[in-house]
Amino acid sequence: MSTFLVGMSSFLSLRKPCISTFIFRRAYYLFIHLHSFSFYAILRKNYKYYIMSCYSQILREFVMRIDLLRPVWHPLTWLAFIALPFIGPHLPLYFGWESGPFELFQAFILFIGGCVSFYIVFRPKPDISLSLANAVPKALLLAITFIWWFMCLRELSWGAVFLSPLGFDPIEGYKFSAHEQLPYYTAIHIVCGILAFFSFLAIIRCRYYLLAYWKVRRFPLPEVILAVVMQLFATTAEGHLLPLSSLWLAVGVPPQIVEEWCELLSYLSLLVGQIIFLFNRR
Repeated sequence: MSTFLVGMSSFLSLRKPCISTFIFRRAYYLFIHLHSFSFYAILRKNYKYYIMSCYSQILREFVMRIDLLRPVWHPLTWLAFIALPFIGPHLPLYFGWESGPFELFQAFILFIGGCVSFYIVFRPKPDISLSLANAVPKALLLAITFIWWFMCLRELSWGAVFLSPLGFDPIEGYKFSAHEQLPYYTAIHIVCGILAFFSFLAIIRCRYYLLAYWKVRRFPLPEVILAVVMQLFATTAEGHLLPLSSLWLAVGVPPQIVEEWCELLSYLSLLVGQIIFLFNRR
C-alpha cells in the first residue's frame, strides 16, 4: 500500500509542486515530500537518484521534528532509572561485568556519537549567511569526535577486553588491565595527550561560537545535566561518592548492574543532546 501511495504522489506532483503523503496508516505518520523531479527520475529509470531524493526528504523531515526528542527522551530516561529496582534483580550478573553486554553497548553508543560528529565534518558547507549560532566549525566537531572515541576506547580498556583475561571473580567477572596486558600502553598516554591538547586549543578557538550557542539556548544543557546526574548515580552505586551500594543490594540489585545501567543512560543522553545540537537550528 505504501508503494502505491508513493507512486501516486509522484504522478500527482506534475500538478502540484509539493505533495505530502502518508506512509504509515495507523498511529504514526511519516510525511515525505516528493517533488516533480521524482517522476522524471522514474521515467528515465534513474531509480538510484529517486531513492536518494526520497532519503533526503525523509532526513529533512526528521530534522524538522528534532525538537520532539527532548520531551520524549527525558521522561523515558527517568522511567528507565525508576524501573531498575524492578528489572535489576532479574538481570544476569554478567550484564554488569567489565566486558558484559552493558559495557559493550556503552562502547557502541560512544562510537556512534563520534561517527555522527565526524560525519558532520565532511557534510557540504552550510550557507555563508548562517550566523555563529547556526554554524558549527570543523575544529569543534573534531574535538567532539575525539572526546567520544576517547571514552569509547577507555570503556574497552584500550583493547584489553579483547585479550585473554588476567583472572576471574564470580561477582565482578573477568579482570583486564591495560597497563599489564598492552605493550603500547605508554604510547596511549602520549597520543591522547597530544590530541587532548589540540582539542583544547580548538575549543578555545571556537569560544565565540560556544557563547553564541549559549545565548540562543542551542547548547544541549538539559541533556548534559541529565548525563551528569546519571553519572553521579553510577558513582554512588560504585561506592566512591556516597556509600549507597548497600541500599541497592537491599532491593536486590547488584551495584555493578546499577553502575553500568546509569552509565548507559548517561551516554545515551549525551548522544541525544548532540543530535539536538547538530541538527536543530535556532
